[in-house]
Amino acid sequence: MVAPSQLDPAAAFQCAMKAFKDLEFKRTMYDEDELRTSARKENPTITFSNTQFRKAWDRLDVDIHPGAGGTEMEILEVTEVEYFTQTGKTFEQIQPSPEVQQAARDLQVRCNGSTPVQPDSVPEAN
Repeated sequence: MVAPSQLDPAAAFQCAMKAFKDLEFKRTMYDEDELRTSARKENPTITFSNTQFRKAWDRLDVDIHPGAGGTEMEILEVTEVEYFTQTGKTFEQIQPSPEVQQAARDLQVRCNGSTPVQPDSVPEAN
């Protein structure tokens, strides 16, 4: 989904990182130069009857760039299932879960620019 924001790109980037923390997603990627970030959260509601199944993850990938009418936030919603096979961890994408879709909508609402954002202090070490 592409979401418009009234914030400037740098402020929208800070907003996305703060939203990750508020939504209890753990940041997994941070690129301040390209204004891209990603975070994931375990989704315990997804299960499979497969002995190799370990857990399911909801992930949000955010790419921020100037657009024609201001700042645009491209939010990619991903749900991945983690298996442990003889070759190690294997991830398979499935249809985005309702939880990650709601998290993307929440992120969009939080970062539309209607309220000021306090910058995140130091990026988390992962």
